[in-house]
Amino acid sequence: MQFFKSTERALKNNSLQELNYAISAISKKQVDKSDKIESILLMVSEQYQINKRDLIKKKARGKYQKARCMAYCLLHFDLNMNTRSIAVKFERWQNAVCNGINYYKRLDNKIKSDREFFEIYEILQKKIINENIRKGR
Repeated sequence: MQFFKSTERALKNNSLQELNYAISAISKKQVDKSDKIESILLMVSEQYQINKRDLIKKKARGKYQKARCMAYCLLHFDLNMNTRSIAVKFERWQNAVCNGINYYKRLDNKIKSDREFFEIYEILQKKIINENIRKGR
């Protein structure tokens, strides 16, 4: 499908769902970060001692929710992925991803559980940086 400059013209020729699919396909073609995404998901699942599939699919609270928030933040801040592409990867609504990222932004360093989240985030950031240096990226 050809990408149209005018959204009005695009909506006349295609349905909203087709246009949405085309935009997603174009954004995927521009930058393929699938290997980095997979490594981040594996790091987060190892850190929280959960299965990678459960990290993506499970709807439970507690450590699964914190692990998902951690993955959202790493993908958003360190890989510069937008919330829409993260939501597609996790099969969630975009608003859920935004809430996870906002959770990180609202953390208070004086609270113990929030400090633990910061510490884990820093550990995983260092792992990502070291992995990228080893691979020469």
